[in-house]
Amino acid sequence: MVDKRTESFLSAWSACPDPACALAEGGRIICANAAWETLIGRARGAIVDLASPDNREELARHIRHLDAGRAVSFEAHLSTARGEARAFSLRAWHAADGPVLIAVARSEADIEGAWRSQRILDGAPTYVVVLDAKGDVLDMNRTMLEATGYTRDEVTGRAYMPMFVPADEHGKLVAVLEEEVRTGQHQVSENHVLTRDGQKILVEWHGKTLLDAQGKPEYAYGVGFEVGERQRMRRALLRSEQRLALNFHQAPIGMIEWTTDFRVTDWNPVAERVFGYSRDEMLGRPGDILVPEPIRPMIMDIWTNILATTGGQHSINENITKDGRVIMCEWHNAPLVDEAGEVVGVASLIADVTERHRAETELRERERAQAVTIEQLSAPVIDVWEGILALPVIGAVDEARAARMTESLLLAIVQGGAAFTIVDLTGVTAMDAATAAHITNMVRAAGLLGTRCLISGIRPAMARSLVELDATLGVETFGTLRAALRRAIEASVARRRR
Repeated sequence: MVDKRTESFLSAWSACPDPACALAEGGRIICANAAWETLIGRARGAIVDLASPDNREELARHIRHLDAGRAVSFEAHLSTARGEARAFSLRAWHAADGPVLIAVARSEADIEGAWRSQRILDGAPTYVVVLDAKGDVLDMNRTMLEATGYTRDEVTGRAYMPMFVPADEHGKLVAVLEEEVRTGQHQVSENHVLTRDGQKILVEWHGKTLLDAQGKPEYAYGVGFEVGERQRMRRALLRSEQRLALNFHQAPIGMIEWTTDFRVTDWNPVAERVFGYSRDEMLGRPGDILVPEPIRPMIMDIWTNILATTGGQHSINENITKDGRVIMCEWHNAPLVDEAGEVVGVASLIADVTERHRAETELRERERAQAVTIEQLSAPVIDVWEGILALPVIGAVDEARAARMTESLLLAIVQGGAAFTIVDLTGVTAMDAATAAHITNMVRAAGLLGTRCLISGIRPAMARSLVELDATLGVETFGTLRAALRRAIEASVARRRR
C-alpha cells in the first residue's frame, strides 16, 4: 500500500528526468523515481549505504542538519547500478507538509575532479584548512582533523581562531591575514594549533587570502607543516654548530679542517699564530706548503693512512712557517665521515712543540753525558804513586759493574805498567758471595797482567762475612787504604833499590 507521502512524491517526480528519491527520518529511502532507479539502482535502504566509506559521515551530517523549508546543496560519491563510484551534486530539503526528506541528484562532470581533489587533500601529510570571509571553517583535511582530535562535522562552520589558535597568538594571525589581503601574496608564518585536549602543535603555515571581484576577502586557505620536533632539532643543531664554531675559533690549540685532497677548509686563529698565515690566505690551499720538502713523502704516507683509517692519528714532525722558520709540531688527526661511513675530510689539532722538543733533546743529551760520567765514576782507576794504581769500590757490585771495573782496571794496568794495584773496599755496602766472586775474579785478571794486587778497607763485619762464605781472596789485605798504600810504596822503593 502506498502512503500519501509516497503518492505525493511519485506524482510530482515520477516523470522528472533528474534522479530523485524521498527519505524518511534517519535517511532511509522510502521511494524513488524511475530516473533514480535507472542510474542508482536502489530505491530502498539507507542512503548513506550508497556512499563511499570516506564520504558516509559527511553525507549523514548534511541529512541530519536539514532545517524545515531550507534547501542544502552538497556533493557525494554514490555507487551506481553498474557498480561505478560517481560524484553527484545533491540538493535536499524538508517537505513543508511533514518529516519526509526529498533528495534530488544530478550528475556533473566537474564534480568528479573536485571529489578527487578532496581525497588527495585528505590523504596529504600536511595540514589543510579553508576559511570563509568571516573566519569560519569551510573545510579541513583529514590529516589536521586527526591531529587535533576533531571530526569534520565538529569544525565545519565554526570560528577557526577561538577554536584552534591560542589567545596570545590571535593578534599575530590577524596581522598575517591582513598582510595576505594587502599584498595578495602567499605568506609564511608560524603559530600553535590547539588540539581537543588542549595540547599545542607548532605549525609552519603557507597561506593566501583570495579576493572577490570587488577586492574583498572571499576565503583563505592555509597549508601547514608540523615543525615542533623539527624546530627543536633545528635549534639544537644551531646551538651545537654555534658551540662548535666558538670552540673552533677560541680553542687554545691550533685547529685545521681539510678536504680529502689535503686542502684547507677552515683554519682557526691559533693556527694563524703558529704558521703565520691568515685564514683567508690558507683557505683552499694545499697543506704541503707547511712541510719541508725532504719529509713530504713521509707526510703523504701519513695522509694516506688517515684517509684509510689505518693510522696517522698522531705524529710529530717538522713544519715551515710563512717566514721560513722550521718548527716542530705535534699533530692529532681524525678522519671525518658521513652517514654512509665515507671519509669526507680530516680534522687536525696542532701544537707548536718546538721549545719542548728542544728542551727534551737537550735533556736527553745531558742524560747521555751523565750516564757516561756515572759509568766512568763507577769504575775510577787512580794513579796514586809511580807504578801504583788504586781502584776504590763504592756501593753494590753487580755483574755489569764488575765487568766495567775489570775492563777499566786492566786497561789502566796495561797503559801505565803498574806494578801494584790497590782495590779499596771501604765503600762496599755489603759483602755477599756474588760480590766476593766478582772481586776475586777481578784480582786474578789483574794479576795475570803482572801487577801485584792489594785489598784494603776490610772491616770486621766484612772479614766475618768472607770467613762465613769461605771466600779466599788470595792476596794481601789491609784494614785501611793508608796501610795498603804504605805497603805498596815500600815494596816499590825496595824494588827500585835492587
